[in-house]
Amino acid sequence: MSKLIVVLGGTGNQGGSVIKAFLNDSSFRVRAVARNPSSAAAQALKAKGVDVVQGEFTDISSLTQAFKGANYIYAMTPDIGVNGAAIMAEGKVASVVEEAYRLELQAGKNIVAAADTATDTLEVFILSSLSAAKHHSDHAYQLIYHFDAKADVVKFLESTYPTLARKTAALLLGMFATNWQMSSPLRPTKVKPLQLYKKLFLC
Repeated sequence: MSKLIVVLGGTGNQGGSVIKAFLNDSSFRVRAVARNPSSAAAQALKAKGVDVVQGEFTDISSLTQAFKGANYIYAMTPDIGVNGAAIMAEGKVASVVEEAYRLELQAGKNIVAAADTATDTLEVFILSSLSAAKHHSDHAYQLIYHFDAKADVVKFLESTYPTLARKTAALLLGMFATNWQMSSPLRPTKVKPLQLYKKLFLC
């Protein structure tokens, strides 16, 4: 009998790559959780044979329903607040970071609480996370909320849901292999031989 893997973020890059891998394995059925199952990205997943269900990070009941019967769950929290440019333009960087941290941590707690209801069938809960930047830098870095929020979700899980914690694998990738395609400082650029020589030896 095939196993069921439920994937959060399936319409994005991270969750989408997980779905792509498991669609090639006939021993798995794939279910994606989408905020809007009618979106073009969700419909594209459906066309590939993915079961797409509605779920919101802010709604534990929708996540609980989505995780029902899952043998494996691949979960990630949303980087809420990354696009808070309007508030940041007003010079309120700290408030953006604090609110983004709070929202992402709450989303993570909701995901964990919902996943705990599936422990009867759940074999592995994979939680995409990051290291605790503030802690490991001895508080030198205070504004890396998307690291700290994810790390604190893992702490919450371990302290509150011991049964689920024993089935959890926290995945700390740090950087994705495709990041160089999106960020210009990381993207390779053509350099003429003379320019390269000057950069390497004459700087």
